[in-house]
Parts: sequence; C-alpha cells; structure tokens
Amino acid sequence: MRTQEYEAIVNLDRIGQDGYRNNRVLVVDDEPSIHDDFSEMLGTEPRRASDDFASSVFSGETSSPSTFTMAHAHSGNEAVNLVRKSLQTNEHFAIAFVDIRMPPGMDGVETIREIRKLDPQIELVVMTAHTDKTLPEIVEGVKPIHKLLYLRKPFNRDEIHQLAVALTDKYAVERDLIEHEAELRIGKQRLEAILSSTGDALVFYNAKDEVAFANRNFEALCEISDDTLIGQNRSEVALNLTVIELKDVPYAYSVIGGDAQLFRHETDAKVRLFRLFEHFVASSEDGEVIGRLHIYRDISLDLRSRQMETEVKQLRSTLESSGSGTGIIGTSEQMRHILHLVERAVHSDMPVLIQGESGTGKELVANALHFTGPRKDGPFVAVNCAALPEYLVESELFGHERGAFTGAQKLRLGAFEQANGGTLFLDEIGDMPTPLQAKLLRVLQERVVQRLGDSRSIPVDVQVVCATNNDLQSTIKTGKFRSDLYYRIAGFPITIPPLRERVEDIQVLATHFLQKHSERTDRQIDGIEEDAFQAMLRYDWPGNVRELENAISRAVLLEPTQMITSASLWPGETERYVDDEPQSDSVVADNVVRLNDVERAAIKRAMKVANNNITQAARSLGIDRTTLHRKLKRFDLDLELAE
Repeated sequence: MRTQEYEAIVNLDRIGQDGYRNNRVLVVDDEPSIHDDFSEMLGTEPRRASDDFASSVFSGETSSPSTFTMAHAHSGNEAVNLVRKSLQTNEHFAIAFVDIRMPPGMDGVETIREIRKLDPQIELVVMTAHTDKTLPEIVEGVKPIHKLLYLRKPFNRDEIHQLAVALTDKYAVERDLIEHEAELRIGKQRLEAILSSTGDALVFYNAKDEVAFANRNFEALCEISDDTLIGQNRSEVALNLTVIELKDVPYAYSVIGGDAQLFRHETDAKVRLFRLFEHFVASSEDGEVIGRLHIYRDISLDLRSRQMETEVKQLRSTLESSGSGTGIIGTSEQMRHILHLVERAVHSDMPVLIQGESGTGKELVANALHFTGPRKDGPFVAVNCAALPEYLVESELFGHERGAFTGAQKLRLGAFEQANGGTLFLDEIGDMPTPLQAKLLRVLQERVVQRLGDSRSIPVDVQVVCATNNDLQSTIKTGKFRSDLYYRIAGFPITIPPLRERVEDIQVLATHFLQKHSERTDRQIDGIEEDAFQAMLRYDWPGNVRELENAISRAVLLEPTQMITSASLWPGETERYVDDEPQSDSVVADNVVRLNDVERAAIKRAMKVANNNITQAARSLGIDRTTLHRKLKRFDLDLELAE
C-alpha cells in the first residue's frame, strides 16, 4: 500500500484515538417504512441486548457505540452516489443494509456490486423478504461478492442492533489490520531504502541458504533489477565479481588487513573493488541460526584516500627533507658551502637572494630555508614574477579590494598576506616591472602592505626569499632594476654554481634521479653504463640539474635493458658525446635526431610504461597533465594510443 493510502486510512478512522469508532450506517430500500424502522432501531438505545446473538457473529467484548449515524438511499443510484461522496469527504460508511429487490433500475445485486467497487472494506448486509425457495437464486447472483450477510424481513430490533454492533467491531478490527499491514510495508520500504543508501551490497541467506533479502546494490552486482533473486540458493547466485589477490592491489593490505576476500567489479563506467564480510550470523531467541548476512563493501574510495594520504606524506617528507639538507644533493665543496649558508640564514628574518642559472635548484634552496627554520609551520607561498602579466603582479603580491578595478568582483588577499607568519618566495625577481619595485621596497622597509583600492596599512610578518638567473648588477646599470631594492633583497646572498663547475656532483645526482624515476615508473634499472657516465661528465649541461634529471627520466623510459646507456640518454646523438675526436658538420648532421622526434619517443614510451595513465606518465616526464594532453595531441599520439 502506498504511503498516501495508509495516511488516508489513519486520517479517516483515527482508530484507537480518543475512543473514536466508525458508526456510520447506510440503509438502501425503496420502502419508507424500512428507513423509519432502522432509524428507530439504530438511532436509540435498545430495550435489551442479545449477547448470544452478538457473540455468534463477533467474539470478544464490543466497544462500538449503541447509537449510529444514519444515511438513507431509496434507490441503487442514490446509494452509489452517497458511497462515492463519503469517500470524497473521508466519511466512509461502516455498514450498508441493502434490499435485494428494488423497483426497475439498479436492483440490489447491481447496487452491491457498485458499492463494493467503490469501497472494498464496507460491511454489506442483504435484506430480503423472499422465501427459501427463491433465496438460492438471489445468492447465486451475488456469489462473486465476498463479505455478505443475509437478513430476512421482518426484522427484530435486538437482532438488528446487535448485528450493527458486531459489524462495526469487525470493521474496526479489519481497519486495524490494514493499518498495521501498511505500517509493516512502509517500515520495510524504509529499511530497504536505508540498507540501499549505505553503499554496501547486502544479501541475507536464510537457514536453508536461500536468498531472503537483497538490496539494490547487491542486485546491481548480479545485474538483476527485480525479485528473481529471492528464493535462489546461494550456490545459484551469479555475481559479476572476479576474485583478485590482495597483493595485486596497492594499499589494499593497509586498508583491510590480510584476512579478507577481495573482488573486482567492472562495468562500462568504472572499476570498483569490493571486500566481503560474511561473519554476521542471525539467531533466534533460543540460539537457533536463522540466517547469515553477507556484506560486499566498496573499498575503492578507501584505497584512493589511502593512496592520496601516502602521496601527501611523501610530498611533505620530501619538502621537509629538502629543508633539512638531505634534499640538496651534492658532495662538492661548493654544495657544502651552500648548505652551510642555508643553516645560517634560517636563523635570521633578513631577506635572502638566491642567484644561479636556470635549473640549478634555486627553488630547492628556498624550500630548505623555509622548512628548517622557525617558520616551517607557517605558509610557504611562491610567486613567479616572470609568469604573471604586468597588470596582475601588483594584485598578486598585495591583493585588492572588491571593485578596485574592472573585474575585481571580490576581496583578494595578496601573496604577502597569504604568507603571513611564513615565507614568501619571489622567483625571477629580476623580471619584476620597474614601477612595482618601489612598492616592494616600501613593504620590505615598513613591513606593511596596502591592497589595491584600500588606503589602510596591513602589517605582515614575512621572510622574503628572492631568486633570479639574471645578473642584477648589470640590470641595475641599464636602469631596469633599482639599486636600493637590490641591496634590500640581497641582505644574505646565496649563489648556486652551475653543474659544469661541480662535475663531481653529477654521479651522486644521476644515481639519485635514477632511483627516483625507476620507482615512479616501476622499472628495474640497475645503474648507468660507464660510457654513458663518461659522456655525462664531458657534457656541459646548459640546463644544469633540471636538464640532468630530465635526461635520466627520459632514459629510464627509453632504456630497453637494465643499464642506462648513451643511446637512451641522448637518442640519436650518442657519438657526439662519446667520441673524443671532433666530427665534421656533415657527420654530426647525419647523427643528430630532431628534438621533436626525441620528445615524441619519450612521451610514447612514458604512456606505454604507465599503461596510458595520463597522470602517471606526466609525473614521470616531469610535466603537468595539461602539458601532456597538449603534446599528445600535437604529436597525434592521442589517436595512435586510442587505436
């Protein structure tokens, strides 16, 4: 029964509330005297009660009213209309006394049929004055209609009254049953909704190992959407699940332990992993097992969360180790001196200027300055001054108020405010627009900022670390950089030498990058061939450490053996770096491969190793997903890999 039907029943009869019972009676007869008799018999208290008669119709104590609310119909059509109206107004009749023989038109049999169609719960009493000889014919006419009593005219007052009392009690009991059945159905629907909303796939097997209940999620695993599961033996239930080994699923052991069954469910949309719990036994009060509940829990999100948690911890560990000195790799005298400077600088709030060619590791030193000092628990905010349009640099650094300029639809905190209590890293400071340099100088001197569109001065507590690959002294001479700003930011200068000036660091760096990218790509690379290592020592590495890492990362992807060779370090260019004798331009031209071909091969190899996983391949190549998507399209690899 639908919920609204149940509510209609409760609102209609209000059974059990304040002792209210349905006492409405409909009398259908074409003789006015019959209506008068019923009004007298049911509208007033009876002169005596026939308990024997009442108990023969309805057992138990009666609690119906001794008087009734009467309604009268003198034809079948009028009776049907009264019943229809009672349903519309929620004033149902409990009993209808219907004469079996009425004038031409709708006779008693047809009237009973129509009333029953409208209200299946009404109690019907057939009134007849016919002899026993004609009664079987009448009974046969109304035989398909259930719940009928027959009453012969003339009537006895006590008989009619006690019959009405018994039938109203019977009506009340049946409506109670309907209400309870509705409550059970609604409760079952609510329970099923709750069990389906958990996300778990649930199935309950009874003592005979047959399916007694299965929620929608379990039906989805069986690819069944109806009740055909109910009654199936467990051995017959066909689950669209594949058993997989715990060791084949990363992070699975840390999430579910080592004593669980693991399943794979694959659809066109996605792949999900399920763990089976099957130890929930239901027992009766006397301890008899009545069934077992099996729960298939989707652990896909748990695994992804654990993976993300692990990656975050690894990233945090990398950043913190960068500041502790272990992330700044090198054994040369120059690198030991830089580590010494970093240890000194972290104990001061004065600005630090890191200088060096592109790819030497200026960002790494900036991280080390932050994460080993007293500000490591504060924010680390990095701004690349060369990557921002000139008109956005000021807003990026100092922030703006809502409406400060066209497009400023809300308040924005600048980098100085975001880094309050921590470190602000200004990369490529030499490319900062000249007009903005004066404002930066004021902030460094007064330690306050003003947002665009606001005259208030906001105090900030920030250590500023700047980096540049430009010769700022030369830039000052050309008038593109303020000398007073230079001396302000260069309070503690750190210069990182290029890799060609510290070749003794190449081996330790190459070994570190080899281990790092072998683990990321899950490739077994044991080391670097001697000729490849000698080639690395002879090369001047214009891209410095960044170029070295990219070369090792590419070689890990391209190398078909377990040892890095020159061919995988510089595809197509091996002889250029291995031969001691200089080669002619024509020989070099024959051996050189276009950079586009090298890049295409590296990307194709990365996608193959990563099983076409864009995120993993991009991470291995040292680029972001957006860049990799663009390069895949540029080299038509997106179409080739899709085939």
